[in-house]
Amino acid sequence: MTLDLRSGASWWLDRNPRPSDFPPLAEDLDCDVAVIGAGVTGALVALELARAGVSVAVLDGRDAGRGSTAASTALLLVETDTDFLELVDRIGSARAARAWRAGERAIDRLERLAGELPWDVEFERRPVLYLASDRAGRKRLKDESIARRSAGFEGELVDGGRRGGLGTLPHALALRSSGGALDPYRLTIAALEEAARCGATIRDRTKVRRIDASRDAVILRTERGPRVRAGRLVVAAGYESEALLGLDLGRLRTSYALVTEPLGTPIPGWPDGALVWETARPYRYARPLADGRLVVGGEDTHFAEDHRLRARLERRARRLERALARWLPEAEVETTTAWAGTFGESRDALPWIGPVPGRPRVFAALGFGGNGITFAAIAAELLAGALTRGGHQDLDLFAFAR
Repeated sequence: MTLDLRSGASWWLDRNPRPSDFPPLAEDLDCDVAVIGAGVTGALVALELARAGVSVAVLDGRDAGRGSTAASTALLLVETDTDFLELVDRIGSARAARAWRAGERAIDRLERLAGELPWDVEFERRPVLYLASDRAGRKRLKDESIARRSAGFEGELVDGGRRGGLGTLPHALALRSSGGALDPYRLTIAALEEAARCGATIRDRTKVRRIDASRDAVILRTERGPRVRAGRLVVAAGYESEALLGLDLGRLRTSYALVTEPLGTPIPGWPDGALVWETARPYRYARPLADGRLVVGGEDTHFAEDHRLRARLERRARRLERALARWLPEAEVETTTAWAGTFGESRDALPWIGPVPGRPRVFAALGFGGNGITFAAIAAELLAGALTRGGHQDLDLFAFAR
């Protein structure tokens, strides 16, 4: 069964005419590495391997890029869906710093890749503001600033109010760092097309119904009949990977997002084109688009299939609109489109990347958490190292056995 991953009208699909038409698998295929999943993670992994001269085949049961990737709000943050202090509490200071440095490298790699691809994927470097939601949040940010700077990361505190640097946002304090933003659907299709140019085979609308892994090879049997024989397999099927791998990987929830009508360029009251998120849990987050719109997300609920409830999507979108109206009292906020999608959380806010226990020749690239595109770029770096050079120094950070 294919998991229903989103509902509503994705902004990225609405604004991008279908740019590619990858055919379904029509005959048996042999390759060095098969990748299940033609979303952003599978696309970046496939491109990295194809550029290294590896024979790659990518399969997806949907049209490429139309699962969770199309529901992304595409904020590129070093933060792993938690702040630095919380990650330190979960995995220790040394490992937390290594994870953040991997995130910094990933955003740098995405910036370089954006300049190499034939399409404009609209990558932009942006400031990031972590907003204090209340008095406890202000105390948190002061401690967070000290912890970040002690570990060698950005951690400048920014005051709000009339003379502060937060525009009309009603927050007394924020912590400033840097990140990025892009169009996740364009990135995915452009990366897949570039991988194909480098020799990869891309086949969407081809659902894998069974994985047979042995010490000699991995056989993928598809619902269409043809099979793929691979030396290695990378499962990059997002939240459907639990069923494919027979593993209980994390909690699946629903998050909501909307895109506004244009508010102005620059947006009145918005601070310096920044990406923002809050200390409150669950938090709201937002990013400006080049045409003066805002993408706003949050209002998470606890169940994976909540997004299928149209009335709930409408209620959550209205709540996001009201929050945005408080942030931008000078603007007329009107929604262009709204959507909801499934997202997952791991116990430590880090993705799973690396060999799958008990599955010979099978690797996974599973970006559970609110920072999936950064995680996808990390996975591409680590798995290219594991599959072409025998390893990578950071695989232990994201391993299943961590």
